[in-house]
Amino acid sequence: MSTDTLSPMMLFKPALPQAAKSDEQIALACGFLGLFMLLFGLTSLFVRGRLFLTSSVLAMGFGIALGPRVFGIVKILPGGWDDGHEGDKNKEVLLWFTRLVLSIQVLTSGVTLPSRFIAREKVWKSLLVLLGPVMLFATLITGAFAKLIFGVSWLEALLIGACLAPTDPVLASAVVKGTFAERHVPPYIRDLLLIESGINDGSATSFFLAPLLLLTRSTGEAAKEWFLTGILWETLFAIAAGTAIGWTFRVALEQAKKREWVDKESSLVYTAALALLTTGVLTYIDSNELLGCFCAGTALNWNDSIHTEDTHTHFSEAIDNVLDICVFLVLGTVLPWQAWGNKSSPFWIGKLVGFGFAVVFLRRLPSVLFLQRLIPMVRTGKEAMFVGHFGPMGIGAIYYALKAAEELPKDSSLKQGLYGIMAWMVFTSTIVHGVTVPSFLLGSALHPALHPKWLVNNEGSDEEEEEGSVGEQETTERHGLLAPIVHTLQRYGAIGGEDYKKEDGEKGRPISRDELHRVLHNMAGEADEQATTTKGRARGVLNHRQKQILLGEGTGLDWTGKSVEVFDEGSTLIITDETGESPCSVCTCAIESWPSLMSGNLWVYRQSLDPKDC
Repeated sequence: MSTDTLSPMMLFKPALPQAAKSDEQIALACGFLGLFMLLFGLTSLFVRGRLFLTSSVLAMGFGIALGPRVFGIVKILPGGWDDGHEGDKNKEVLLWFTRLVLSIQVLTSGVTLPSRFIAREKVWKSLLVLLGPVMLFATLITGAFAKLIFGVSWLEALLIGACLAPTDPVLASAVVKGTFAERHVPPYIRDLLLIESGINDGSATSFFLAPLLLLTRSTGEAAKEWFLTGILWETLFAIAAGTAIGWTFRVALEQAKKREWVDKESSLVYTAALALLTTGVLTYIDSNELLGCFCAGTALNWNDSIHTEDTHTHFSEAIDNVLDICVFLVLGTVLPWQAWGNKSSPFWIGKLVGFGFAVVFLRRLPSVLFLQRLIPMVRTGKEAMFVGHFGPMGIGAIYYALKAAEELPKDSSLKQGLYGIMAWMVFTSTIVHGVTVPSFLLGSALHPALHPKWLVNNEGSDEEEEEGSVGEQETTERHGLLAPIVHTLQRYGAIGGEDYKKEDGEKGRPISRDELHRVLHNMAGEADEQATTTKGRARGVLNHRQKQILLGEGTGLDWTGKSVEVFDEGSTLIITDETGESPCSVCTCAIESWPSLMSGNLWVYRQSLDPKDC
């Protein structure tokens, strides 16, 4: 019998030890990934809505616990990640993983933003400053710290700075989304951080290529290739190609919908499919897939059809959540702990700690503060401090480090050390930016003096009265950044117009439409003459249009049960129907004659009300 003949009994032979071990690791990784998602899903409202912790922090911590440094249960990517001598094949696996995650994230950022957002004058003027002088300063100051602390050459130091210059779209989502952001961060700041994190991962290519080419080529060749490759091919061509792809498939989707060729399920995965297509095409031709994906997402949502449909399903948020957890759990398992602890290395943990904190706090904050007046969307110094601080470093830094490792000469100290530096910076940034908000709120709860008042907008300031918002949301947000939460959630009670009693509120009984009228009138005040005697707190009564907006059919409240629930959280009034799924909202542009609302005394939220409907 020939040895090449496949016997039926061979199908039941045990697998090779190496293959079996690989299968076991994949099975464990899938199992623990699913376990974490389930546990986080069961506690997500408490973790995000009350503790204000991000899934990135928890996922990375879970990955560290599973990794070789703690319990050693899971080793997702084989190789010498722990000692800093990972193989080229493992680097390629991680490079493609980060590339796909970033591509989907930046395209989702483009889709999530309002239509034609980047074409607005205040937006592109702000982006010119953030993507130009601010990123240049971040590269230079980070390079200076790298030169001073690690003792590398200036070109190697600038390469480190360029890898850390862009902000991360995954970590930035913790600032622009969620309960805390909706309560305390104005929408124009959230949109600014979102569009910056989406576009600068791709636009950082020109900063990244300059030192890399000078390290690997002669000066003349480097200058020529930087202009032809970095500027023309990987920037201008990527913008044109991404826009063309997004525009083409937007028109195709619109025409297919008109002919009723598309079902809803297929249209929801359209953004992810477009991200894969754009990534594949631009990577194949060695162009900038990240910049192309952002432009494709912007072109896809140019008329707001994709964003409107996706908002009602929260499909993008689900994809973001899964990708967020996956990438940071994987990173937690491949952190090079042994390399960090090697004192003979120029990149050991003693130096990395000082480098990390210097970069986190000084990389972009000084430049944003200095250039604040040139950034139209940043109206106050407090907003400049917020924007300057929340510029997290994430998988974009890992992506650029792995790309650089493919080109660097073997005798370069950064060939193996660059990944360790970027991994430490991602670890530090994830922790620092992930616990910033909980730390602020914890300090405020312990003592008012511990709250960072330098980040709280002053009510009634001249700067706040200026036009600073963008688009449809220009007049919808008047509350300050990081205003301390000092009121616990309280529920008004009473049924059918009865007088409000304390015990009713404690029981949390629903109230009728008539009772809601009474509550709103009491909060607004019924005496117009008080407007002349109240300092900065003019009050008025609800007019017919306000009542219609708050109580009418257009609110989306389900009045079949003839009652709603009203939650009073100090500066926030939340009105929900009996299902609890449709909180009522009204924007300040609809209640111009109620001045107390304009100063942030009353806010009512609802997911589906578009401010432009006001």
